[in-house]
Amino acid sequence: FILFAFYFSAAYVLGAPDNGETAGFFIGAVLLASFFSSAGVFFSVISSTFFYSYAYSVLFLILISFLEIFSPLLPSAFRFLSYAGFLNRFEYLASGFIRLEDAAYFFIFTSLFIFLAVENLKIRRGATCKKSFIKQITAFIFACLLTAGVSHIKIKADITENKSYSLSSQTKKSVSQLKENFVIEFYKSPNLPPQLESQAFYAEIILKEFAQLNEKVKLEIIYVDSQKNRDRAILNSVSPVKFEIISEDRTEQTQGFLGLSLKYLDKKKSVPFLSDASFLEYELISSLISLTQPKKNLIFLKNTGISPDFINPYAIEKLKDIYEIKTLSAKEIFQETKESVMVIMGPDKPLPEKELAITQSFISSGGKALIAPDVRKPDEYMNRTYDNYCGLERFFEVNGAKIENFLIMDKDCDYVRINSPSGVSEVSYPLYPAIRNINRTHPAFKNINRFFLPLSSPISLSQKEGVTLSPLAFSSPASWIRTSNKYHSISPFSQELIKNDDDKRGPFAVAVLLNGFLTPDPYLLSKYPSFFREHKKETAVLLISGSKFLYYPSSGAFENLSLFLNCLEYLSGYHQLSNLRAKSDRIRPLIYVADSDRLKIKYAIFFIPLLFCAALFIYVYKKRKIAYFKVRDYFK
Repeated sequence: FILFAFYFSAAYVLGAPDNGETAGFFIGAVLLASFFSSAGVFFSVISSTFFYSYAYSVLFLILISFLEIFSPLLPSAFRFLSYAGFLNRFEYLASGFIRLEDAAYFFIFTSLFIFLAVENLKIRRGATCKKSFIKQITAFIFACLLTAGVSHIKIKADITENKSYSLSSQTKKSVSQLKENFVIEFYKSPNLPPQLESQAFYAEIILKEFAQLNEKVKLEIIYVDSQKNRDRAILNSVSPVKFEIISEDRTEQTQGFLGLSLKYLDKKKSVPFLSDASFLEYELISSLISLTQPKKNLIFLKNTGISPDFINPYAIEKLKDIYEIKTLSAKEIFQETKESVMVIMGPDKPLPEKELAITQSFISSGGKALIAPDVRKPDEYMNRTYDNYCGLERFFEVNGAKIENFLIMDKDCDYVRINSPSGVSEVSYPLYPAIRNINRTHPAFKNINRFFLPLSSPISLSQKEGVTLSPLAFSSPASWIRTSNKYHSISPFSQELIKNDDDKRGPFAVAVLLNGFLTPDPYLLSKYPSFFREHKKETAVLLISGSKFLYYPSSGAFENLSLFLNCLEYLSGYHQLSNLRAKSDRIRPLIYVADSDRLKIKYAIFFIPLLFCAALFIYVYKKRKIAYFKVRDYFK
């Protein structure tokens, strides 16, 4: 337990594990250790030597593991034997999803093995063999029946921080307000591979819980075991997926179904393949919104560097569910409703004054916006950068958020691949900083553990009347900017990317929320007064100091994409969707550790447990030695 506490303490020092998962893993480990120990005690009692007891214990545990792993290979009549396995049960507990049937399984069979061990000890001491054997058989049958009975009692507790395995209160509220029938058809094939079978099992639990929230939710579980049901699934846009089935003498490819068809009034939507059931609640609610509510407008300003064509197809598909995506000119934006959300990502050239006036008019009169300008732009050879003012910088400066004309460099950064004569190598690139210092309680950054912000600039803040400035993300304390020369080389091999003593040190703000009554640029206000006839209204603008995160191709692409979707959902008022997407995010990167400290931690993790065990051994040895001499002196 002390070593267990030590390793988990190290995890909390280096990162932020889910407390629920940690507790679940601890509970699972204790129950699993008790199960193994009781089995070992039983086989020790019935064995003549230590070697045989060890061999019997290992073979028994391997056998029940194989029954679970290779259950698809068993004939249908014997597949119930897979329920004797402990691997999936421990996996549920370790993930923070405590089910009564899993805890009961370990408790019942631990008690059974202890009971069997005691009965066999009684036989050794002269008890009636026949009577004890009947007791053991009865106890075994009773344990199996009790386990089977408890498996039908669906009592569970989701102790994860994000409540990853249960429906949220927001979902329950949304579903309870349904006035018309919401039909869910869940298509699944029999004999799915084990990994998909577990996804189908979890999906079925969530869907049944979802259907119980409102009588208007009509759930139909359809097993695709006939040509009729297969045709029905394909007709409802649920696609078959190829996978391999390993039989006793060959491997064959087959097709299976695991998807959803959703219907509301005359509208229909499908989830062709449910690859990860942890996203199921998000899929259900986003589909419910798209089927029951009018779409909001999502506006991309034309000719500003990034259009919807540049965005990940998965993100576009999700956005189209709840938004009407438009790419408009400034003149067209002027005629748009202020309920829309405007997106301006990295203009690669200065915007005309009239366009700047119209975009600022849209914002100051109540329109919401996500803006990510690039104040420095690399040349086509990625050797140096040059100034790239688009004109919106003055608007943000007037409202207290000044984007500095420097690039942030950070030791906590991503790697880039470099082609060389010796092959492809990866080198750390300080201009691609990893952003971990995040306000994860804010809906726009809900549970975003880390994202990468290439070629970003610092944002300095000064409070302005009527505007609330909320910094949401910072670079690490190890970051810096080169104020002496902003035109320095950005080549990955450049010596100019090494920190100097005279560089300005971080952390620096890289994402800011401006909330309140934003003021247009006074120059544009006086030159184009006709655009600013409406009174100023309270609004919100998310400013991120670089647009390259949106189409970032490396390891952080998923987190960056989640950040983009979160920001739009926050500005649109769909906070619920970002909360649901956060529930499925189980990846929590460790904090940045300097190379020197990393070496110290590595040796500490290796030597401290060894030193502790050595100290414990010496303590026990000396204590027993003292007791031995006391007994010897007493009998002398």
